[in-house]
Amino acid sequence: MQKNLIKNKVILLTNANSIKGRSMLISIQNSNLEIERVIVINTNIKYYLKLFKFVSKRVGLIQAIIFSVLKLISDNIHELIFYNIKNLSSLIKEYRVSPIYIKGDENWENKANRAIESCDSKIVVIGQVGILGKEFNLERNDRLIINSHPGMLPKYRGLDSFKWAILKNDWDSIKSTIHIVRGKIDGGEILQINTFDWRKLNWFFIDRELLIISGNHLIKFISNLKSENIVKEIIDKSENQKKEYRLYHKMSLLNEFKSFKKYIYNKYLKK
Repeated sequence: MQKNLIKNKVILLTNANSIKGRSMLISIQNSNLEIERVIVINTNIKYYLKLFKFVSKRVGLIQAIIFSVLKLISDNIHELIFYNIKNLSSLIKEYRVSPIYIKGDENWENKANRAIESCDSKIVVIGQVGILGKEFNLERNDRLIINSHPGMLPKYRGLDSFKWAILKNDWDSIKSTIHIVRGKIDGGEILQINTFDWRKLNWFFIDRELLIISGNHLIKFISNLKSENIVKEIIDKSENQKKEYRLYHKMSLLNEFKSFKKYIYNKYLKK
């Protein structure tokens, strides 16, 4: 078999409701990759309450409520009008993929880790599951967990990377980064940095659009690897993040408005 015909196996680990996970599954199906398993985390209300608490600690209760309402509205509009694709269960059935469903309780990370260990594939691609804990043994190199971050690492670790770059007038850093997931948030080895045309994005749906774009970048990266020893090839392509940058958190409403104004000016008014 010629090297360029080798099919690499991957595991997709994703949230049941994730637009990124669904778009990545479609991209995998249309690539030269073979998907061994889809591990689906069925998140519950506790997951979203934990996320809400995390955001409210940084921007305050009122702003967290406003962000949550706006996100709920924008996500539903985008889903119904602009990116209406089948739910994850329907896609899994259509593509005849073998799934593992895990209840999103306090032990979901341990259960997901055991599910990964039951598979042959050494590559796990992330379709939006939040921050992974120590249960995944993220510091080893025999099995790799790979994520696509919708921002340029290492400069913009954390949330709202796109908006933070705009706020700082750092237009050259509006990129996505494929990296190995390690214990430090967005701190794993960098595999590839990709550009995209931010002018084609819609601010009101920016979070979902960036998830789709970065997820597709990740699948394209994996599908372009040629070696049978895919883990070694990925490690050889990796580059450590040598410089320490700050970890960004959720923007305040004031900073988001400032970022939005700069986005509008540079997209529509600047010549």
